[in-house]
Amino acid sequence: MLQDAKRMTVVSREGRLYSQESNAPVIFRDDEPFWICVPASALSDNHISLIHEDQSKVILQQGSILTFEFGYQSDQYVFKTRLCEDLVLTKKVGKSSRLSPCHCEITMIHGPIGAEAQVIMADSLTQAFNKTSVHYRPENRSHTCNVFITFRYHGVKLTSLRCF
Repeated sequence: MLQDAKRMTVVSREGRLYSQESNAPVIFRDDEPFWICVPASALSDNHISLIHEDQSKVILQQGSILTFEFGYQSDQYVFKTRLCEDLVLTKKVGKSSRLSPCHCEITMIHGPIGAEAQVIMADSLTQAFNKTSVHYRPENRSHTCNVFITFRYHGVKLTSLRCF
């Protein structure tokens, strides 16, 4: 779908599209998808309000428990993350959906013998992973992750909760 897309500059007259180069009407086949990119000034107020609506949805409620894990020097660490507030997914027009900041509490539930289980507080899931990684594997060069893939809710990746 849309692999052989061609660019065309068109103008609108009385609700119909015309080629700017040839002035010929542009006629599309029924049920064929196509992209359209127009300056906002070319749209009616009704259409502008339709495309500029951001969306938000609570995907997990306060108190929900997520887990994540990582390995370090042949040891496996498993952590639980308790959400201290609702986890909200937000979609802005033209951008991928993102998780809003969410205070959370991280606790190690499995680690090597002698590893200190310290409660870590964070302001987002990204920060939760980062702070935990820095604490338990300080020599690592990277302390980042994709939270949609790394964090799990009842064993299922957060990607499955991404509704937009």
